[in-house]
Amino acid sequence: MYLNWEQVQDHWPALRGPVLRAAGLLVVAIAFLALRDRFPHLRSQAEWGFVGLVFVDLFLFGNQYNPTGPVDDLLPLTPAIKFLRSNSGLHRVAPYQRDEQVVLGPNIPSVYGLFEAGGYSSLVSKRLQHLVDAGDPKTKVTGAGQWMKLNPNIVFFNRPSRRLLDLLQVVYVVSPEPLADPGVRAEYVVEGCAAHSGEIAGDHTINGAFTIRDSAINRLDLRLRVYQPELAGGTLVVRLWRGADRERLVLESQLDAGELEDRETVTLYFAPEKGAPGRTYVWEVRAAEENPSAGVGLCTDTAGQPTIAVYGAHWTEAYAGAVYI
Repeated sequence: MYLNWEQVQDHWPALRGPVLRAAGLLVVAIAFLALRDRFPHLRSQAEWGFVGLVFVDLFLFGNQYNPTGPVDDLLPLTPAIKFLRSNSGLHRVAPYQRDEQVVLGPNIPSVYGLFEAGGYSSLVSKRLQHLVDAGDPKTKVTGAGQWMKLNPNIVFFNRPSRRLLDLLQVVYVVSPEPLADPGVRAEYVVEGCAAHSGEIAGDHTINGAFTIRDSAINRLDLRLRVYQPELAGGTLVVRLWRGADRERLVLESQLDAGELEDRETVTLYFAPEKGAPGRTYVWEVRAAEENPSAGVGLCTDTAGQPTIAVYGAHWTEAYAGAVYI
């Protein structure tokens, strides 16, 4: 280490104040030491003088130095963060760590008021860590995930199972790369047309119930029997309710029996039920009141179960956007 005298000369106007202040403090410090050594009865006052001198030194150095600032300037809101804040509610979010880029980072979602499934903690439960490792082994983790994996106090996600995300109440994930579309999931399927339900007429309605596992259902399929196509007519009413006690009507559609073909599968779509997982739904097919007989029934399997099918998409939504832009 050496003193660059030329740079000192170039910046002397800026350095003069701090140098003179340091020299003055040094002189006062030497004076307190001499006073403490030569006058024992003033030792206490000299020591308190040192305390005051330290305060003056720190105050002169730090009274104009403020390294803090608005958090919004350090971590500005992005479209992705705004989307999560508007839609995640009380559910958790899970950043996927799959490359060199640190996606959000441990505990960063909390800065935005988001609930995070993982993060950093000095007191990570072993049971939680074992649960995450079972659902997300991270055997081929790369990039920043490698050093995160070495720290037992960080819980992060690489390629977790849908079941793990469900257990942790994760409703949205943030990924540095596009996620594979899981496609349509069959939630409830009864196949075959070995028998039939009998004609849907008057008080003879066909109904049933099913419980959703983990998709946002939006499609109902019915396979119908038309007993005498040339005589079939009237209207069938198809309804679907959410809740075992039919709390909310999800679907109501009318089918023209005269346009149906025997053993035809009719597909009905409705708005995705995002809160469907774990809930029971009740369906019903009946003849419209104005025509008590339609000449149509439902196919059934060998056990007498009506042939219907219910499908849905993955119950979380995808956000097509960048985390940092």
